[in-house]
Amino acid sequence: MPSPLAHTLTAYIVYKKTNCFKNQFNDVKNSYLFIWSVFFSMLPDIDVLPGIIFNDMYNYHNQMMNSLFMCIVLSFITGIVAKFILKKSFSFWSLYCAICYGLHIIMDYFTFGRGTKILWPLSQKRYSPPFNIFYGFRWSEGLISNEHVYTFFSELLTMTVIILMFSFIKSKKNLCGK
Repeated sequence: MPSPLAHTLTAYIVYKKTNCFKNQFNDVKNSYLFIWSVFFSMLPDIDVLPGIIFNDMYNYHNQMMNSLFMCIVLSFITGIVAKFILKKSFSFWSLYCAICYGLHIIMDYFTFGRGTKILWPLSQKRYSPPFNIFYGFRWSEGLISNEHVYTFFSELLTMTVIILMFSFIKSKKNLCGK
């Protein structure tokens, strides 16, 4: 799976794109939006914690949290909390969570490894793409490994290309449509 670096850079891209629409959502404070972007983008990896605690990453990480079902459920819960507890926009916060969370799942899907349980709970099967974009973080190598250097540079290169593409598009036409 991609490292936290790639997921954080993706959260940053979502955050920057969302700032284009900040006038439409008065309840969104820019100071907190990036933090929420990172939180929602990293949420599917919350199952790393029991994997580390029980020293069993294989049976804990990349299980049900990387499914479209969990993306929908957690996005709906986020919207409910936003609307009824925080008195914020249900549609904005549920969609925002779904985008950040969903991009994490897509990135994990396109990473070299054992595949993802995208269709859990309907299927326990792990799905793999026809090609990989990310080399991925090797939890089996431990937290400190030479393998992670390759992961870091491959993700940095991939994310740099994506950010440069956005910058190029922005230079040709403002991303906010202005």
